[in-house]
Amino acid sequence: MLITLISGVLFYKNLTQIKSPSSGLLKIDFDEVRTLDLQVYSTTLLLRQNLGADVNELKDENTRIKELLDILNDINKNTPELKDSISKIRNHFLLKQKHIEAFQVAVKDLRTNINALMPAYNELERKNIKFVLDKRDFYRECILDSYMFVSFSHKDNETRLTDDQKVLGQIVSYATTPNPELQKFSGYLDTIHKRVKELDTYTKEFKEVTIAPEMKVIAKYYQESLQAQSDQNENLLTFMFAAIGIYLLFMIFILRKS
Repeated sequence: MLITLISGVLFYKNLTQIKSPSSGLLKIDFDEVRTLDLQVYSTTLLLRQNLGADVNELKDENTRIKELLDILNDINKNTPELKDSISKIRNHFLLKQKHIEAFQVAVKDLRTNINALMPAYNELERKNIKFVLDKRDFYRECILDSYMFVSFSHKDNETRLTDDQKVLGQIVSYATTPNPELQKFSGYLDTIHKRVKELDTYTKEFKEVTIAPEMKVIAKYYQESLQAQSDQNENLLTFMFAAIGIYLLFMIFILRKS
């Protein structure tokens, strides 16, 4: 009798878990999901402003995105509205994950090329390769303009760097023989310009692209899932107490008969 009652209660518990339409939603920390976009933006903004900052925090956020994508894949999308919202959130984080990886590559490459500027300039000095423009050391001015553009990438600084690149291009192309040192120096400036633009683009995107509408839909189903789970737990407790009561009545009946 006891085994039969316990088996019935366990069967009901397993049956309700199988039929739960959105149980996967309960695995998601929605507060974390809501703040994950902001965290990524804050971290990338910090790295953009301070290239020497630690990138491990961004790596951790990227790892959390991978875990979130795995959870999203397991959610039972039982309605078109829920299916569409989860699909958009998943695509949003897939793209964000891709851009985070590209951002990390850009930061690393930008650091490398910035660090290579002064050694390249010193090599030009050592080989007595000089160019004076407006009574100024042109190559040193290129370095200063690059640093200014990296620090503050507004239009005026970009224009100065672009002008330096044009002049450098003319110097390299008009040379009677190829000059590896000048070509390297020019390449560093080109890469710095390119990578700064990429970082600014990614940082702006991390700030502006939002999944707030989709999160509202998910949150609605999340609350429904919590309520459904609460109702199931209440029903399970009711069945358990009923089973205990039936068992006690059965035992009393047996004792009286004996």
